[in-house]
Amino acid sequence: MQYVLSRPLATTLYCDPASANARIVFEKMQTQFAAAPRDANLLWMRRGYTQALQDLAPHQAINHLPNERALIDKNDLARGLQSRPDTLPGAALPLADFYPQTFCLETEAEVEQFRAVVNAEPKGVPWIMKPADLSQGRGIKIFDQPEAVTAWLDQHKARRRQDRKASTFIAQRYLTNPLLLSHRKSEIRIYFLVLTLFPLRVLLCNEGTVRLNTLPFELGQWDNPLIHITNVYQQKKHPNYDPDAVLKWGFSDLEAHLVATGQAAPDFIAQQLRPKLKAILRHTLRATQTVLTQAPPQGACFALFGADIILNAALNPWLTEVQKGPGLSLDDAVKRAVLPAMLAEAITLAEEARFKTLNQQSMAKLQAQSNFEWVINDDPAAVAESGS
Repeated sequence: MQYVLSRPLATTLYCDPASANARIVFEKMQTQFAAAPRDANLLWMRRGYTQALQDLAPHQAINHLPNERALIDKNDLARGLQSRPDTLPGAALPLADFYPQTFCLETEAEVEQFRAVVNAEPKGVPWIMKPADLSQGRGIKIFDQPEAVTAWLDQHKARRRQDRKASTFIAQRYLTNPLLLSHRKSEIRIYFLVLTLFPLRVLLCNEGTVRLNTLPFELGQWDNPLIHITNVYQQKKHPNYDPDAVLKWGFSDLEAHLVATGQAAPDFIAQQLRPKLKAILRHTLRATQTVLTQAPPQGACFALFGADIILNAALNPWLTEVQKGPGLSLDDAVKRAVLPAMLAEAITLAEEARFKTLNQQSMAKLQAQSNFEWVINDDPAAVAESGS
């Protein structure tokens, strides 16, 4: 994707002060900004949006969904995915084929259920504990011994008894055979846009980023984030971080590497990976749709999300989590090559969707659509290839 921004926005945008990185992109689109939410047609907010959702005017749209926790809270996501039978319409693949075995640890009963599973397994099976409501790899622990898991679970239960506001966790089976790039663990970030809720319309950006760890991968040294936590923030804050290490690739870099090493054929991403990613997103959105699609009192919603995907050694994608407002900083060359055009198209699509909704026009085809592909389009007039 080239750094070519969409046409200037034809509407007035409110961008809150916390959205500094997004505003850099919007300014390059010759955007007309409003000083207050009430004076804008589109709202892009990072903070204080809960009240804004309640105060929307009928002609306004905001970049948040009332129930987006269904995707971004790790407990809610796990429960949504696990409660949906694979046989229902829209479930394109079994959950066990793309989502690691996951346990919610919100209640003591859930903790004990997970403890029983761990104690029944042989030693050496790693589990990764993740705070349900945190990002940037914060609070993550990895254990591969039942005694260590049990000790951590006891501490977790004690913390929750003392402070009910303490973060809850999920336990997720650790993927022990990730795709290694230059001998290092890797993870990809894809971006998808929930364009409207009624009907549900979702698009996937055809570009993303690839994150690499600093040190070569090994099964062990579980407390070393330079080996196991594929997050740039965690890498850079480590005292042994190497500032010369390359931690980010583009999709073209990934594909070139896979072709050069004989692991994939040319056009692997477009022909093989992207259809699988769309199937994963389709399953995920359908699984959470009942909770996710709650409308604000009036006005409209859209939202940009990032999904973290680990490719295993066989190049099969595994969903690990979903992020809101996904890493929009422009602090490295790869992000600067991918994010501005992606974000510019996303906001232009939201503008077009708002206009067409107000004028009761079909969204089977979108003029602003260039680097996004349909995942779900429940518009009755949607083209057959929408894949919904």
